[in-house]
Amino acid sequence: MIDKKNTRSIATLTLMFVLFFIFILLFSSGCNKDPFANLTPREAILKANKTLLSLKGYRLQVKTKIKTKKTQEELEFAGISINSDFLYLKGVFNNLTIEVLQTKNSFYIKHPLTGKWLSQQAFQFGNFNSVLQSPHETLKAIKNYIKKAKYVGEEELNGIPVKIVEYEADSFELISLFDNANTKLLENIYDKINYTAKVWIGKDNFYIHKMAINIDIYLKKGEKQSISSVVTIFDHNKKIKIPKEIQEFTNQL
Repeated sequence: MIDKKNTRSIATLTLMFVLFFIFILLFSSGCNKDPFANLTPREAILKANKTLLSLKGYRLQVKTKIKTKKTQEELEFAGISINSDFLYLKGVFNNLTIEVLQTKNSFYIKHPLTGKWLSQQAFQFGNFNSVLQSPHETLKAIKNYIKKAKYVGEEELNGIPVKIVEYEADSFELISLFDNANTKLLENIYDKINYTAKVWIGKDNFYIHKMAINIDIYLKKGEKQSISSVVTIFDHNKKIKIPKEIQEFTNQL
C-alpha cells in the first residue's frame, strides 16, 4: 500500500523540480580592467549563462527548503552537468531517495517507491513538456522574464573574486508560462509568484560559482508556499564521469 504522505511528497517534489529546472535554465544557458564595467547586471547574467553553457562539465550541490502552511522540509542534492545538455541530480527527500535526469531533450524523475524512471509525459505537464524538452530554446524566451537586476557587491568566495548580481523575475510572465502549460498539476494553483535570486559570478572568467533562489508561491486559496535553494557549482570545465547505472539507462533511450 502506498503511503499517502509519500504520495503528497512526490507531488510536491515534482512541482519543486519543475520550478528548480526553470531556475537552472535561467542561469545555465552564456578587456577592461573590470570586465563588468561596460555590462549592465542583466547583461552580466546572460554572459555568465553563455559561459556556463560552453563548459564541458561541472558539479553542483543543491540545498533546498520547502515551507508550506503546515510543514517545513529540507533536502540536499548532488549532481553533475555535462556539455550543457545533461543534468543529473540525486538526493534524499522525506526519507525517499530522489533522482532527476535531463538528457536527450527529455526530463525524467525516478519514482522513489517503484524505482522506475518516469518521463515528463507521465506527470502530465501538457504543453509545459516543450520547456523541459528544449532548454536552449526555452532559455531564449525565459531570459526575457528578467524584470530587473542589479549589482549588489563584490567578495571572495573560497578565494575566488566574484561579482554578485541580484535578479527578479516578472511574476505575471511566470504565471503565464505555467498557465500556458494547461496541466492538471499546475492549473488553478497560482495567484502570484515572487521569484528572486542572487548569482555569484567569477570576475576573471564569468563562471557562475553560486546561486541563491527564493520562490514565494501565493495560492489562489489564500495559502503560501516557499521554496529556497542554494546552488554551489564547482569543478568548472572538468571532465565529468556519468555514474554507470545512469549511463546504462541513457544508452537505452
